[in-house]
Amino acid sequence: MSKASPFKQWTRRTARLWQRVNAETGQWPQIFYRAAIGFAEHEGFMSAAAIAYYAFLSLFPLSILLLAIASRLLQPDKAMTQYRVLLDHYLPGATDFLQINYTPLQGQLTILRVLALLTLVWSGSGIFAVLGRLLDRAWRIKQRGRLLIKRRLVALPMAVSALILVALSLVGSTALQLLNRLEFLDGIGWVTHILSLALILMLNTLLFLLAYWSLPSAQVGWREILPGSILASFLWEGAKIAFTAYLSSLRLFNVIYGSVTAIVAFLLWAYLSSCIVLFCGELNAEYGRHQRLARLLKGTGSQRTK
Repeated sequence: MSKASPFKQWTRRTARLWQRVNAETGQWPQIFYRAAIGFAEHEGFMSAAAIAYYAFLSLFPLSILLLAIASRLLQPDKAMTQYRVLLDHYLPGATDFLQINYTPLQGQLTILRVLALLTLVWSGSGIFAVLGRLLDRAWRIKQRGRLLIKRRLVALPMAVSALILVALSLVGSTALQLLNRLEFLDGIGWVTHILSLALILMLNTLLFLLAYWSLPSAQVGWREILPGSILASFLWEGAKIAFTAYLSSLRLFNVIYGSVTAIVAFLLWAYLSSCIVLFCGELNAEYGRHQRLARLLKGTGSQRTK
């Protein structure tokens, strides 16, 4: 019998190693692999570009509402500072090209805020509508007319919920800054930094959980979407740190794009963020199918035992 070629031997060893790693890790490598394949097959990159477009439309009304909320909580100067800090946290580089001056609009603030809220709800609902369409594909749900209408209606409260969570993040970060000024915390400021990071991760996870649970037109359990929500929260924070460092050390954008550098950087950040959110949605779907299959096999095995 002829001996197998080195390539075939390597292939067999790799396959056995892959099976062993999957068996020892609860099939997570296989879940990640299938999620990546599903993301590509379901046009995840194109959907991320559409979300980035809607995010750009949402930026200006979101900034107006955030500044209005901050003005209610703090003095004007501190409100502007906190607004910039929060905006840079969620949207790195946005404050470089986004300048809002309330002085010429003092007599029309009420109308401005109402229009900003309506615009934000419309553009924000577009973000969640695109996300819901890809999540339906991930959960293998056929696209129908009624589902499209339902998804748009569900996307409206999701946009409002996202604004509420961002506002809570503003309130929480403000409270932590005030707490950090207390005398008995001198020398242990790292405590408030840890609390701030924990608050941010918790609010991010809550937002992702709400999106992954409500947007798909399927019955989704909380346990099925919790891993992807936590992963999306950590990946998003890590990507934000890396992207901010990337922008601060790179001057090529200024050479190529000139005055529109900040806009290009924001669109790139929105695109990367969308890819993270959409991929973790695919991961939730694959993990959910894995869990349901495991329960089915377990139930079948128990019936055979009886």
